[in-house]
Amino acid sequence: MKILSMMLSVVALPFLFSTPSAAVGKITIDPNTPEALAKAQALSGFWTADSRLTQKISLEAKRQSVSSIISQISQKAGIKIETGLGDQDWQVRDRKMIIFAKDMPVADLMQSIARVMKFDWKRTQSDGVYSYRLFMDRNTLINAEAQSYREEQRFYQEQCQKRADFSEKLKDFADLSEQDLAKLKEEDPMMYALAASGVAESLGRIFGEAKGMRDAFVSGDKMTMNLSSESDGMKAAMLNMAKAMARMAVFSSDLSEEDFDSNPDLLKEISVQPPHVSEDRATSDIVSLYMLGEIDLMYKRTGSSGEDLGFTENGFPIFDPDSVFGKEFGRLFTQVLDKGVQNLGEISMNVKIDPDDLLKRDFGEPAVKHDKDENIPGEVDLSQNGKNGTKPFEMIDQLALFTNASGLNVISDYFVDEPLNTSTDKIPSIGILKWMELLNSYNWWRRGSTIELRDRHWFHKRSLEIPEAWLVKWRDNFKSAETLGIDDLADMAVLIGETNQWKMNISKDDILACDPIKWTLYLQKDFLRFYASLSQSQRAAIYTKEGLDLTNLSGEQKQIATKRLGWWDGKRSAVIFGTRMPLGKQFKYSFNTGGRNFGSITTPKYTVNKPS
Repeated sequence: MKILSMMLSVVALPFLFSTPSAAVGKITIDPNTPEALAKAQALSGFWTADSRLTQKISLEAKRQSVSSIISQISQKAGIKIETGLGDQDWQVRDRKMIIFAKDMPVADLMQSIARVMKFDWKRTQSDGVYSYRLFMDRNTLINAEAQSYREEQRFYQEQCQKRADFSEKLKDFADLSEQDLAKLKEEDPMMYALAASGVAESLGRIFGEAKGMRDAFVSGDKMTMNLSSESDGMKAAMLNMAKAMARMAVFSSDLSEEDFDSNPDLLKEISVQPPHVSEDRATSDIVSLYMLGEIDLMYKRTGSSGEDLGFTENGFPIFDPDSVFGKEFGRLFTQVLDKGVQNLGEISMNVKIDPDDLLKRDFGEPAVKHDKDENIPGEVDLSQNGKNGTKPFEMIDQLALFTNASGLNVISDYFVDEPLNTSTDKIPSIGILKWMELLNSYNWWRRGSTIELRDRHWFHKRSLEIPEAWLVKWRDNFKSAETLGIDDLADMAVLIGETNQWKMNISKDDILACDPIKWTLYLQKDFLRFYASLSQSQRAAIYTKEGLDLTNLSGEQKQIATKRLGWWDGKRSAVIFGTRMPLGKQFKYSFNTGGRNFGSITTPKYTVNKPS
């Protein structure tokens, strides 16, 4: 999978400002705002009856909760404004936003917040004085959930069909003539590269003989084949695949096809993997949207003196050969074959991405199209933020630079984002909005002197967020005790799962996003996730002389135990014993069953001002 790390972030930048968007009509009204409600509010004088809403205020909020933002507006305007249907309505109150507003009418600011966040306003009157409440209409949530599910299913079915078509194509690449190869090189460069390297023939043979591997690839599942347990014919096909990948300069250790010829034991296993977008669409990279899947090899590494460095894994991406992106990478791989180019990272920077094609492949809210560049004033200076030629810009940085350069207000939702690395010094202000569109999957609308932005995956990302109260508890416990207890660690480990809630909630936290916590969780996540499934009385039993008998677990707990503990089949008798030993402020937990040690956990240490 290491080959992919060279393709991210910078790959699209050369083409952000050169590829025109298709003209589909300029959208000036948010299609997701309930227009009926807006018309009703306008007719009822909702925004004009209260003269206090005409006053202008300035507000800057960087990654702040909606409840905090509304509280500031309430104080500045002298108006009673409340957030959510109650104090426990964290799904409204805890949402994050970015706001850069200067001298903006309160009514306009309130409406922008509602549009961006898909919330509604309710007004009440007491003794002739109006007060307001921001809330989420449940029908909006239900409709969004249904739309999201339909779109996800459509995307999944399309990808399955593309993978099925690709696997059928492989059957035609066993014996190609020179004329066939020459034609393929011009018309289908991705398939040419796979055919010329031998990947197509080897993969076709593997799919042909191992139907389960082919079916896993088509359905987007992961499947692994171990070399030692396969037939001689399959071993030969797997080794041929490894040699073909060596021809493509995939291996970071510079393994050659001759190395696999002289030492077949270098190869341990081969896997088909889904692209990252299938595993975690909320944090997927743009390259994955063009991937059909990935072929991963587990192989042995040796040092310069022949010493055994253990096994490592590297992947070969299979891109959609019919996409512009796939054709470009086909040409890249062809250069590797023809010229022996080794640095794929440098070449990948020149791969073209058509923004319109990219947005079609993504699934979230429909992308808002602009028939021409908006008249956005100003130029953004990117040279001020960088060290050693690298300038990482998080979303907050980008929008702050944009509002300073353009003079426009910015109202945006906020989810965890990856920093953008660019070597560009200056771009037109609209370039920031193009980055937001393409690299961050954002829609944006201009409304007078205000730019409104919303993540197109807002529904899915919101479903991954957790209450702020959980984070507050963990932060307070970590700082006050200077470590975290195993109960807190178990709760946090649940977030490191298939949906990667850890990244969505903690990776940017000033206190919890630190190496001591991260490595404790990742190294022991399976046991901790099992521990999280236990009741308090079951957890207490582990530390008694009788221990915890796994056969007494509930049916659901047994399923979790067999999945997370690995060594237990859910049937045979097994008792877990645990000890807790203090190590200064920290604690070391050790666990065993029947005298066999199977894990220990040392709680993380808090470092004042720098928990890393």
